[in-house]
Formats: sequence, structure tokens, C-alpha cells
Amino acid sequence: MGDWYSGVPTRGICWNTEPNPTSDNFTNYTNSWDIKYSCSMTNLIHNTKYYVRAFVRDMNGIVHYGTQVEFTTLAE
Repeated sequence: MGDWYSGVPTRGICWNTEPNPTSDNFTNYTNSWDIKYSCSMTNLIHNTKYYVRAFVRDMNGIVHYGTQVEFTTLAE
């Protein structure tokens, strides 16, 4: 993933097929600081359960996570 953290707060979503995904799993970032924002999830596998949650990495590098939600993708 590289050193993407540069001292500026970053936020986005993270997802995985295991509960409690982290920013070390599949991740998509946003540079929008609006109250509402959207991120895309790509390359999902058909008929698979995913767990996703929002996160923000603060200026100290600490990651804070939102509530986890889960869904299952449709069969092919």
C-alpha cells in the first residue's frame, strides 16, 4: 500500500470477507470532507458475504472505525 499517510486526516471505507475489517484490508479512500461521502467497492466475488465499515485516520495516525455492516453479493 505504501506510505500514504502524510499527517493529513484520511477517511474512507474498508471491507473483507471476515468480520471487523481494517484499513489493512481492501480499502477505498475519499478526499471529500462533506458530511456525506461515497466510496466504491470493486472486484467483489459473487455470492459472498462481506463486512464493511467506514474509518478515519486522524492527524496522529490513529485509525477510528464506524459501525460494521454486512451484506452478501448476488449470485452470478
